[in-house]
Amino acid sequence: MSWLWIWNTRIDNVNMVQAITGIRFIQAGEIGLMSVITNQSEVHILRKSDIFDYSKIVKLATDAYDEYDAKVISHDEAVKRFLKGCKSGGVIYERSK
Repeated sequence: MSWLWIWNTRIDNVNMVQAITGIRFIQAGEIGLMSVITNQSEVHILRKSDIFDYSKIVKLATDAYDEYDAKVISHDEAVKRFLKGCKSGGVIYERSK
């Protein structure tokens, strides 16, 4: 059985790696879907696929954060990089229907 996780926080109050990997969605096997509401009030979902790989997701988030922390890319670029690549770790990011 999979559960839906709804999480609401101000991203600037936590670092990006904590925001991505520290949330129960990534850590808990029983949670398969998370809603994401953008600043423009658009609803998206993060959904674990059958090939979900915790280690790959953590590495992807860490790599993006490290580049942000080194001021190589902006915060927005780091988040976009994670969302664009998260499919390789078995997490699908899509607009809610």
